[in-house]
Amino acid sequence: MAQTNRRKNPDLPIDDYHRYSRCDICKLTPHLCVCDELPKIELPFEFLFIQHAEEVHRQSNTGTIAHHSIASSQLLGHGWKGEPFDSEYFKDPNREFYVLFPIPEAKVISHDFPSLSDERKTSFVILDATWKQARRMSRRLPGIRKLQFVTLPDEARPSMGLRKPHPQRGEQLNTAEAAIWTIRSLGFNEKADELESFLKNAANRILHIRGKFKRGDVSPI
Repeated sequence: MAQTNRRKNPDLPIDDYHRYSRCDICKLTPHLCVCDELPKIELPFEFLFIQHAEEVHRQSNTGTIAHHSIASSQLLGHGWKGEPFDSEYFKDPNREFYVLFPIPEAKVISHDFPSLSDERKTSFVILDATWKQARRMSRRLPGIRKLQFVTLPDEARPSMGLRKPHPQRGEQLNTAEAAIWTIRSLGFNEKADELESFLKNAANRILHIRGKFKRGDVSPI
């Protein structure tokens, strides 16, 4: 089981439902934590998750657990206290970076994505933030605008229901769903299914805590 986050009352006994007893990785309370079951998805490309500071302790955040579930991934912070964003990572000559964000000129990811056969490692950058924050990050983070932008096909749809739909844009993919659909769009369906199955189980446990599911409706520990 991953270490729990008990920022304000570290000496209190662990409470199964108290928010300060949540796991730092899956954001679940101890009796529902899924970190002992974390997969390690191996892929021929990488993910770079750039996590907004406000996402670190949100229970609806899926970027941290997606990062820990995918072997070839990195997690960088944006706005983290005492940790300025480091754009030097983008200067790695051995990597080709693609930012997953739907600007008008973004190329749609598909099975024949050409860079997977190149000598340089392909790295997909996912902005782990709300839509508004991600849009701002896509414009203002140092080095981001110089990278190539890509987007997912129209059939990509959310399936976890952890956040309320936007009043204008409707339901949107969370960070983990964006990673799953990237994997699926590139033709690695079995890997996508494995990751989706695990993360949907974690999401259902979060919804159980919110009262959306009865205890018997989530898979056993």
